[in-house]
Amino acid sequence: MKILENPQRKISGTTSSFFQIAVVFAISLMFLDEVRAETTEPDRKACEGGNPTACSRLAQKYEKKYKTGGYDIIDWRSARAFYAKACYAGDMKSCVIVADMYRASGDSPEGTKRAELYRKACEGSAWACNELAKLYDYGHGGLKVDSKKAVNMYEKSCAGNYLPACSTLGMKYMRGKVVMADNRDVKLIGLRLLEAVDIEEADLSWDVTESYQAAARKVIKGEAQVAFFLAEIYHSLSRLTKAQLSVLIESDLADISHVLLVKADFSDSQILLEALLNLYQDEDGKRVLTELGMPQGFEAMSEEDGEFMIDLMETLLD
Repeated sequence: MKILENPQRKISGTTSSFFQIAVVFAISLMFLDEVRAETTEPDRKACEGGNPTACSRLAQKYEKKYKTGGYDIIDWRSARAFYAKACYAGDMKSCVIVADMYRASGDSPEGTKRAELYRKACEGSAWACNELAKLYDYGHGGLKVDSKKAVNMYEKSCAGNYLPACSTLGMKYMRGKVVMADNRDVKLIGLRLLEAVDIEEADLSWDVTESYQAAARKVIKGEAQVAFFLAEIYHSLSRLTKAQLSVLIESDLADISHVLLVKADFSDSQILLEALLNLYQDEDGKRVLTELGMPQGFEAMSEEDGEFMIDLMETLLD
């Protein structure tokens, strides 16, 4: 119950003043009970019968301010209790509201109901996802410790821009293992992406696999926390495999590519250039390009674009 003093009234610190406050408070509560008894009884019965809409309406009534004796009375505790009932009865909007109310008050639901409420509210509240992650992390709220589920919830919360979850996630990755195929460029760019959460190469342990598919299997089995992939290879994985993985961040460095160079004094450079650019025009050439992993074929690069790419790569290496 929250009491807000009317700014127009001055109350001194005398004994009679405090008695006056107590009397006004008691009368206010009696007044609220009388008013609400008339308007809430049908919804109260329906709510007790498991009607989430009725529970939500009751919560909204308790959220309203009732002015009496110069005070605004708001029964937050009752409002929150009825939003929670609406949530447990299946009203997802109420789940998010009650989660936000717990967040604002700094306390949490009691007992095993916590996990159920946070799980429901997580669909619309990044804060609730983070709270559920902590329950999995420490085995509270009737849940067993499950590091994989905790990380999944931290990832979901971080994706919802709840920064404390991103910070926790970063600390977990610092103690984690990165798995990847043997590709120096992928490792280089992946480390640059992790710099955003202050993670450096020395903070991680590394596991180099024979293929990207093997890297995916290790993450799915929980044998590694993070994997670095070439984007095109990740997107070529089966739908079932990708459904068991979560993309944390994806780079878009279209300015970096493999380049075929020839000496400036090579006499047949123009013939070679035309041959490479036209490989896609016949079936044999298409098969070669597919084997090289570049079905779209080669494209000409200007000297200016080449210099820009070199500058960008040197920046990444620094």
